[in-house]
Amino acid sequence: MRFVIPACLILLIACNKKGNTPDANPPLSSIPAITIKGLSATTIKALSDTLTIQVSYTDGDGDIGFEHPDSAVVYVTDNRFPITMSYHVPPLSPSGTNVSITGTLPVVVKNIILQGDSTPEIANFSVRLRDRKGNWSNTALTGNVTVVP
Repeated sequence: MRFVIPACLILLIACNKKGNTPDANPPLSSIPAITIKGLSATTIKALSDTLTIQVSYTDGDGDIGFEHPDSAVVYVTDNRFPITMSYHVPPLSPSGTNVSITGTLPVVVKNIILQGDSTPEIANFSVRLRDRKGNWSNTALTGNVTVVP
């Protein structure tokens, strides 16, 4: 007894080879990448209100954060001046594990000042992240925040 395989079935199998399809989950880069997910407010009172910036991150080797509290990870620049503030983040994964990580960091910015006199000002902030290997993320820009007296 002979089996006959239809030509269209052979063509379907040949076109569905693993090498011809893109990888559904390509590996994450070991260079961190960030985006701004949100702000706690769009209007804040100078020197008394805090602003929380929600920073979403991905890192292919998971080396974000330092044990030592004097080691900065997140850098936030007030683009009006520019003044850069730095923030410590503890390790987000154990050292030496080399695992891909994603998540959101809440970065709390305090003591935002007015540049000039007592008129409201529009501010925005640039955010960068540095991992343990010294790789810098892209720079993400927040939306505008009104700083009032």
